[in-house]
This record gives sequence, C-alpha cells and structure tokens, in this order.
Amino acid sequence: MIAPLERTFSVSYRDERLKNVFVFNSAEKDATGSYRDDYFQAGESSELLDELATCQVEDSLFIAADIIRDTDAIRYIGNLADNNVQVFLFLTECEENNLAIDALSGRCCIRTGSQQHGMILIGDYHSKSAWSRVCSSGFVEKGYQYSLALETDQIDEYYRLFCHLFWFEANNEYLESGRRQPASKAPVETIDLLHRNILSGPLTHSLHTALEHPAKLFTNGGYDQNIVWQEFDHTELNLQESELLLAFNAIEQGQLQRVIERYGDIHLLSRDDLPQVLISEEEAWLLPLRYSKTDVIWAVKLSENQRRSVDDYHLELLANGYWRLKKEIAVDDITSPIRYVDNIDEELQCKELLSITLEDFECRSFAEFESDNAQELTKDQSVFNRSRLAREIEYQVVIHPPYLPGQAERDALVLAWERIQKRWDNEVCDLNVQVARMEAEQSKIKDNLLGYMKQFFLGRDRERSQLKKEIDHLESICLSELSPSYRKENVALLNQLRSKLVESALSLANETDKAQQLEHWEQEKLKIDTRLEQCDQKRAKIQQDMEAFLYTRNEKKAAAEHVFLESWKELFDKYFTAINSNEIARDSKRDDIEIWISNNSRQLNKVLKKQSKTTSGDLVKEASKSSKKQQRKEQEQAKKRLEQIPRAYKVTISNLAEREQKLQQGLDQVSKEQERLGEELSTHQQSRNSIKGKAKESFLSKLLSKGKREADVAFSIDFPEEDLPDIGQLYMSKGKRYLAIAPDDDSELAKRTAMRLRASLVLKKGEAANG
Repeated sequence: MIAPLERTFSVSYRDERLKNVFVFNSAEKDATGSYRDDYFQAGESSELLDELATCQVEDSLFIAADIIRDTDAIRYIGNLADNNVQVFLFLTECEENNLAIDALSGRCCIRTGSQQHGMILIGDYHSKSAWSRVCSSGFVEKGYQYSLALETDQIDEYYRLFCHLFWFEANNEYLESGRRQPASKAPVETIDLLHRNILSGPLTHSLHTALEHPAKLFTNGGYDQNIVWQEFDHTELNLQESELLLAFNAIEQGQLQRVIERYGDIHLLSRDDLPQVLISEEEAWLLPLRYSKTDVIWAVKLSENQRRSVDDYHLELLANGYWRLKKEIAVDDITSPIRYVDNIDEELQCKELLSITLEDFECRSFAEFESDNAQELTKDQSVFNRSRLAREIEYQVVIHPPYLPGQAERDALVLAWERIQKRWDNEVCDLNVQVARMEAEQSKIKDNLLGYMKQFFLGRDRERSQLKKEIDHLESICLSELSPSYRKENVALLNQLRSKLVESALSLANETDKAQQLEHWEQEKLKIDTRLEQCDQKRAKIQQDMEAFLYTRNEKKAAAEHVFLESWKELFDKYFTAINSNEIARDSKRDDIEIWISNNSRQLNKVLKKQSKTTSGDLVKEASKSSKKQQRKEQEQAKKRLEQIPRAYKVTISNLAEREQKLQQGLDQVSKEQERLGEELSTHQQSRNSIKGKAKESFLSKLLSKGKREADVAFSIDFPEEDLPDIGQLYMSKGKRYLAIAPDDDSELAKRTAMRLRASLVLKKGEAANG
C-alpha cells in the first residue's frame, strides 16, 4: 500500500549567525516621560511655560522664536507686558505668528524677519538675576520640547545675537495693535558678536569639526529634516567609532538601512522623541528640533556643566532600556529580544526549542519517496529562517509520493489506442448492422417469393448462428490486451467475416432478384394465357355471330327486294301507266326496273309531264285547277320517291355485305392473334431456363452498411509501436510522460511498466492512502 509518510526530525541552529540585529538591553528602572536638572529639561511643551513662570520676570523679557501660537503662552507674555515688563519679540515672518502679533502688538515691541529654528528666552538681562534658556522650538500647543539653561557668559553672547537679529535682520515691526510697518533703523551702527554659532555657515563648520572625533549623536528619526547627519556633508568622515542614538518610535524603515554601515554603534531608545544633541571628544552641541542650512538655528555649544547634564540625561535614557545594534551575532548568544534592521517593528524572542509543522512535501520522483529521508528532502524548508528563531527546531512533515500534475492530459499513446479500439468497435458494429439489415430485409420478402427461395434458405439459419458467434467474439476483444500475433489473427478473422457478409448479402440479393424475375415470368405467362383464352372466346363469339348472320341474310335480301317491287308498283300505278310497255312494265324484274330508273333519271320530269297529259278528265280538270307550281312540286316528289326505291335496296344489300365482311375480318384477326400468342407463349416458356439473379445496387445498399466497393477493401490497422501500460494510466504534461497508479497497485510492476514506457511513476491526488 502506497501511503504518505509522517516523519519528525530536529535541526540545531546554534551556530547560525545573524547580521544587523538590534538586541535589547533590559531596563534598570521604569521609563519616565520628562527629565529636569539644573541645566537640561525635556518633556511636554507645557512644562516650558511652567518653568518660565517660576523665573519671576521683573524687568524685561527677550524672545526670539520661529513660532508662538500657544494661547497660554501668549496670555502669559501679555500679562507680563501689562505688568510693566518690557517684552521684545523677534519672530519668523509667517502667518502662524499672526495670532500672537494681533494679541501682543501695542503691548510688546514686536519685529518679524528671518526664518528661525528653535527659540531663546532672556529674562531681566540688565539685572543680577539675569537668566536665559535655549529651546528646541517656539511656544506651541503641545508636543515634545527640550531646553537648556545658559550660563552667565553665554547669556551675554546670546543677548548680543538677539540684538543683532532684532535690529539688523528684521523686515517689519508692530508698534501699535495689529499695525504692521517697515522696521525702523537700528539705533547703533553695529553690534559686536562674540560668535555666530546660530548662523548656518559657522554652525555647519563647527559640527563637521566635532564629527572628526568619535562622538555620540542624539537625533529624532521621524523626519529627514530632523536628522542632523543629512543636513551637512560629512560623507568623507569615518564614523565607525561614533555612536548614534535614535528615537525608536520615530524612525522610518529606510533610515536604518542608510546608516548601519556608516556608524560603529547604534542605539534605539524606546521613545517617541529625542533631542538633537552632538557630543564628541572635543565639543558638544545642542540643536533645535528643526534644522536648516540657510536659516537661523538656535544652537548651543555646551559647557562642561551643560555637557554633564546631557550625559546624565543620556544615562537616564539608557537605564530605561534600549536596543543596540549587533552587526553579527550567533543564535546561541541571543539571550534577549531582538529586532531586525529591515523589519524593525517586529520583536522576536529566541526560543530554546521550537516545534514546527512543515508544509506537506511532494516528492519529485518515486525514488525520492522510497528513500524516506525527510530531512534531506525538506532541506529547502528546514534551512535556517530568522523569522522562526530558535536554537533547535523539531520539524514534523508529511512526505507524499509524487502526484499527477493538475494540468496533465491523457498521453498520445492512450488516445492512439482509443482511436484504434473505436475503429475496431465501429467495424464490428458494422458487421452486426449488416446482419440485422439482412435479417430485416429477409423478413420483408413477400410470401409469394418465398416459394421460389426455399432451396436457398435451407441451411442459412445455421450459417447465420455461426456468424453471430464469431461477431460476438470480435465484439468482446480489447486490442491493446492482445499479443501482436493474436491481433493479426483477429483482424484477419474480421476481414473474413466481412467477406462472408458481403457474399451472403450478394447471394440474398441475387436470389431475391431471381425470385422476383420468376414471379414476373409467371405473371407474364399468366397474361399470355389469359390473352389466348380471350382470343378463343372472341373467335367462338365471332363464329356464332357469322352463323346467325348467314342464317338471316337471304331473308333480309328477299324482304328488301319485296319492298323494292311494292314501292315500284305503287309509283308505277300513280305516275307511269302511260309508259310504253316495251320500255318498262309494272311487273318488270327488279334489275330491269333499276336499269330503267338509272337510264331515265334525267328525263324523268318529261315522263311525268307526258303522263299528266294522258290522265283522266278529272285529273285534267283538277290539274287545271292547280297551279303550275303545284304540278312541279308533285313531279319533284315523284322523282325523289322513284330514286329512293333502288337506293334503299342498295343500302340494305350493302349493309349486309359490309356486315359479312366485318365478321370475316374479325375471324381472320383472331386467328392471327392466336397464332402470335402461341409463338409468344412458346418463347416465354423457353426463357424460364435462362433466368439468373442479378443483385440490384439499391437492394444491395440496404443489406450492406457500407458500399460494396468500400466493403471489398480489406480492413487494416497500423498498431502503435508501444503497448499500453500493464497497470495504471498514462498521462502527459509539459512534454513529460506520467504513469498514474492507485495506492493498492503493485508498485514493482508499476516501476517496470514506467521504465518500459519511459514515464515518471505518480499517484493521482486524492487517491493516496492515509499514512
């Protein structure tokens, strides 16, 4: 049984080394949001205002700032001015300062001019209690802010810087409430400055000089403009011995990538903000939150005391815990949480032992599956992965046999054998169709033809039964399962059966046609016999009519002659009594009368006139009474009657002769027809022996599933060079052949079959047995 393998193995990663990792140094005490000592102060911006309130300003207050927009600070400054404290403001010229200017102009001396970053406060400068603080930003509503108290000598330096800016860098001034006017001319020609550290050029040079020595650099990482090292060119400096401190919560992903190779040591402090501070071996500097190369920067070069104060702040920050960059560390040496430079937001713990279930592994070959080496097979999955950090990992994995690719299609060899088998099945089906057709056509043969085909049908049922058995045998054959020689034998058998069926169809067609011809011969003979019988009946009828005619013919002639003579006598007595008896007499013979009438037909009117003169006196008297017209009419009627007598006789005699002639002709015609039919019957009887069946194409097409020409072509198959697999199914995917088997198939037979077919042995997905 082929089933997936469930395997477990362990891998040690103690000696694996990680690069660019931040390792956490645990906190010694809880972190606080604010810090304050005699010099340095850091926290919320509101704390600066509280610090200012404790200074108790009595005489004057000088403020130079980029922005003042905190309403509490504006209110506090206004109150000081209202209490006779002289307040001088030098602000960056921008709309954000309009609120302060509107509220304080007319109460304070306000000038606007150069862009500044940070802020300076100087209180009661002209008294012994003078004080000053440099701040990271102006008075804003809220946010992170830090400041530094200046020492006495620094106060004088920064007072001079303030005065320089107030008188010589101002553009506008506000002497009355809300009214702006161009700044008035300074009361002095110049102000001696002890240094120009707040200006971009001198400051950039000083910072560059400081970085030539190992240093600690505090900076925010949230904005590019806050990052000191991007504000001036120091790419040629060697910073490998310098330390960089960054506010962890403000850095961006790409910033760390840019600096890890340049700095020797980097600390990430778990804070939102850090002051901008540079501490080197030679000097230290405090910078505002914002920095620009071209603007006024309220920066301070730290004294020893101020530097110690910032160092104390540094130690305070480190005591709250920090992340330190390890450019390389072994897994076995990791004892605290770490963060990767390229994924700084994720904190990881290195576990002693980790248990992981790998994705199921599908072997590429059956040999791999049989090797049963889970660790070697899954080495790509069990390679060290920093996201699953542990000294040792125990892996569980299920090893699957190779599966058939999802897009695999049946191999061309399978399709070729299917086409061959289909051709074979179609051919065998055609045999059955032909048998069925012949049986159907045979059943349609009319009973009147069966009598002519009794001899043909003797033994045909036995032949058909044997034929069906042979076809059933061919129908059960799967060609791919046969040996090559047995395939040839069955192809030959199929062709023999095809020939037999063609011969059988031809025989049936021929015999059917012969039976039809014989039936037609009998029908034609019957027709001839019928016509002969009709001729005999007709001859007998004509002879009977002839005898009857001859029997009555003389009587009809005598009657016609009697009518002729009687009509003559009637006319003679009426019209021809005056005629000379030598010409014609009342009792003359018929022939004589016909001759006389024929000879005197043109002179008949004269004879009638002559007769009218010799009539009796009564007739003459009567004639005299008649008009001549009437005489002529009677003469014409007498003439017509006289002419009709021989004519009527001739018609009667002619009709009798014609009747006799027709009867004789009828007898002659019947005799000739009898003679012709006798010869035709003799010829027809002789033709019976020459009747032979000839298969009609129309009938033959009903018997054969194919045309006769096609049926005469031998069936042949070009078998593939390869046989189908002995086990499993053959597929193809991306030009590679696969033999897919079932879990319970004989694997040894499958391997031999796969080797024979040059195929990779696989299982179908979903068919592998449970391990």
